Amino acid sequence: MTELSVYIAGSFTQQRKLKTIRETLQNIGCTVNASWLDDVRMSPDEYSKLARERADRDQRELIASRFFVIDVIERSLTGAMWVELGMAIAMGKIIWMVGYPSENPFTWHPQVFQVNSWDRAAAKFRELKTVYELAGKP
Repeated sequence: MTELSVYIAGSFTQQRKLKTIRETLQNIGCTVNASWLDDVRMSPDEYSKLARERADRDQRELIASRFFVIDVIERSLTGAMWVELGMAIAMGKIIWMVGYPSENPFTWHPQVFQVNSWDRAAAKFRELKTVYELAGKP
């Protein structure tokens, strides 16, 4: 696991925006584990054939990440991001929530740190990159 490995979680409807965020984080030097951003919408029958495989893939990517960053700016229609948040809490990941806490009590968990915007999150990753470089870490 690299120091700046990140799993991005969010609403499937926000894929386009989150792909741009992924690119920004990669340009900073982060390893972004979020293959779901490249998934395409499909019919329920098609999805049911791939759901188990995708859930396993996403879990492996979350495990491989040091940071878990969840976008709560837009509501999720599927709820997968909340399951991923629960896994990240249970795994002891460093969790940043971009946006504002919701009615979901786990957005208020003491392990979840509030970041007001993606611009601020990117700035924090830039700061961390500098610190890691000064410390001689990858």
